Amino acid sequence: ASFTQEQVDKIFRAAALAAADARIPLAKMAVAESGMGIVEDKVIKNHFASEYIYNAYKDEKTCGVLSEDDTFGTITIAEPIGIICGIVPTTNPTSTAIFKSLISLKTRNAIIFSPHPRAKEATNKAADIVLQAAIAAGAPKDLIGWIDQPSVELSN
Repeated sequence: ASFTQEQVDKIFRAAALAAADARIPLAKMAVAESGMGIVEDKVIKNHFASEYIYNAYKDEKTCGVLSEDDTFGTITIAEPIGIICGIVPTTNPTSTAIFKSLISLKTRNAIIFSPHPRAKEATNKAADIVLQAAIAAGAPKDLIGWIDQPSVELSN
């Protein structure tokens, strides 16, 4: 919670670039593991989840005072909410992990993924790619996590 906006933005950018770079192998992995979808479509989803999300939120302020209203005497302050549970479907394992990881990083929240059992390797790989890039950019090492042996029952 003590990260500056500049630190958060550096981490967010590095993670988004790493995810974008891995969009093709992650798409292939998702289709191979889940048996669902078309590689080219998953590449597009991964690209959207990384590059579009980065560009949409890169200039969004997520640290400190966001606004002040002197008329009503209010101040809006951005604060992390804590640990987020990321449920990931078998249909979009890598793009969902990328999107949720990036949004969590931008808002200074930790996230733990519960992937669908038929897409756990692809989901966890996508999360790990984002995590390693975030760590290299200065993020804490346990900011993104996942369940290694997931089950539908565990997610419920």
